[in-house]
Amino acid sequence: MCCRRGDCFRTEFSNLEEVRSLIPPHVHIMGMTATATRDTRDRVIATLDLINPVIISTSQNKPNISYAVQQKVSIEEAFTPLAMILKTSKRKLP
Repeated sequence: MCCRRGDCFRTEFSNLEEVRSLIPPHVHIMGMTATATRDTRDRVIATLDLINPVIISTSQNKPNISYAVQQKVSIEEAFTPLAMILKTSKRKLP
């Protein structure tokens, strides 16, 4: 559970542990947030039992943030666009 003191970062985060237990270990998980504190991020990582996650963090000021949800048929179809963006990014990944 992600709530340790006071209010939850997001109420739904209290269900992450239960949801994670339903997902087979070989299935990759990606978590994204625009506003989580370091403590919250660390609790989410622990709750999802992520091992050596790649963390990309930038300023919390994101005036142009947006996202879209699209159904994908295969893992290649789902991750190829993201892989291309990361490959062409000027940022160095750990």
